[in-house]
Amino acid sequence: MAEFGITLSQLKSLWKIGLLMERKAIEEKHGGIEKIAKALKADIQNGLDPNNKEDMEARITTFWEKISSPKPPKSFFLLMWEAAQDVTLIILVVAAVISIVLGLTVEEDKKAGWIEGAAILVSVCLVIVVTAGNDWSKERQF
Repeated sequence: MAEFGITLSQLKSLWKIGLLMERKAIEEKHGGIEKIAKALKADIQNGLDPNNKEDMEARITTFWEKISSPKPPKSFFLLMWEAAQDVTLIILVVAAVISIVLGLTVEEDKKAGWIEGAAILVSVCLVIVVTAGNDWSKERQF
């Protein structure tokens, strides 16, 4: 396997620099495009030799597999858990629990006192499921 003079993490940082900064930053941080090409064992004028199978396999082994391996998609229940971490929803759950407790203990009509708190809890659960469903469908698209 061929050794390259640049690591995958350095290439990723180079990509971020290229998106965010000018060529001057690439020159300062990595020594310029020529130095990067030399580290990657690439010819600036001619590019890579597609007939050199060993070189291509070394590049695939070193870089491509690590870059292209997609993250496994999150499960629906994990997405629900993440949706439930919203501060507003947590406050609503606390308010619903307080409403249920007060409705069952303080209100005159104890049979119907819990309904408002339960309605809030049902609404929060509905928001969590819809949010997780939206996130789940977005993850499946990409």
